[in-house]
Formats: sequence, structure tokens, C-alpha cells
Amino acid sequence: MIDGTTSSAGPKPAETRQRTSNSYVLERTAGLASTALAADGARCRSGDPADVGEPKQRCRMSMVDPLTADDYASVTQAARALHERGWRKQFTVNEMTDAWRQLVEQIERSYSWEVEEYTNDLSCRDWLALAWPMLTENVRAHRASELNELDARFRTATTDDHDGRLARFYRIETKDGWWWRRIPLLRRGQFARDLDG
Repeated sequence: MIDGTTSSAGPKPAETRQRTSNSYVLERTAGLASTALAADGARCRSGDPADVGEPKQRCRMSMVDPLTADDYASVTQAARALHERGWRKQFTVNEMTDAWRQLVEQIERSYSWEVEEYTNDLSCRDWLALAWPMLTENVRAHRASELNELDARFRTATTDDHDGRLARFYRIETKDGWWWRRIPLLRRGQFARDLDG
């Protein structure tokens, strides 16, 4: 199986906070780790999503149930199952979502790496697609808006690969995700030379 990503950010602590005045859950999106619920101590400091303590951490409000032990177990089981299928390690939902975000941001700026690097980077979205049905409905509810937003940004920053330029370098099968049939609008360097040459 194709390796998931070249970056290997470690898992981050899971964080949820139920507000007493309503049923909102404050969840740091980087906090859905594949580890157990032991990370109770590190939480957003207030109910304000902007008050997160560290500037790069993200908190968000969602009207979904707090994550349970079964939810975290589904994340761990998905990571284990995909590793057993051949992925390099037991990636977490966070790692692969972050890898997808980084790729989307790179594409929005202008992609310049080699085609082989691009196809490797795309595989993080494959991992998310494979893991998705293994996750509980509650985990999917927590992560759906983030993934949908990243997918929309990817679609905006790419165009249909109607003439199969990427397929000249990588075998794309009908079962592969829609992201394999799109190429960045803004491309430069070796990537542009390979695809446009």
C-alpha cells in the first residue's frame, strides 16, 4: 500500500469540554488522538473558541455529543486496521487530517514538488477515506465539517485532470477517490514541467 505521508507529526492530546449552560461541546480539532481519554488535563481555558492558550491550536464549537471511550476506541481500531493493511504506521485521524490540510494549503499557494511527492501526499486523503467508515458516527460528526471544508478548498484549488496527466506517472484506478482525478491549478517548478511538458 502507498505510504500515507512524509510528515510524521505525533499524536496530540484529546480534548473535549462540555459547557454547563448548553449542550455544545468545545473540541480542539487537533485533539482527536488515537490514545485513550487520559488527556483530560489539557483543555481549552474557557468557553471562548479563541482562548486556546497556544496560537496554533484550534477550538471549535459543535452541537454533537461529547466523545466517549467507544469513539476513541474506533479511532485506535481504524489506525491499527489500516496499519495491518500495509500503511507505514498507525496514523491518527489528526495526523492525516493535518497532512491533508498541509497539502491543500500548498496547492493553494502553488504546488512545485515532483509528481511522485504529489501522489504520496494525496494518499493521506486515501487513508481518511478508508478510516471514515471504521469511525463511530459521533467521531464522524465531530470531524465532518473540517474534512468537508478541506475537500471544498482542494476542489477550488484544483481542476479536473480530464486528459489524464497524473495517470502518466501513477496508475489511477476507477476505485480511487475523486482527488486522484484533479490537479493543482497553480503549479510550478518540476511539477509543472512534468505535468505540462
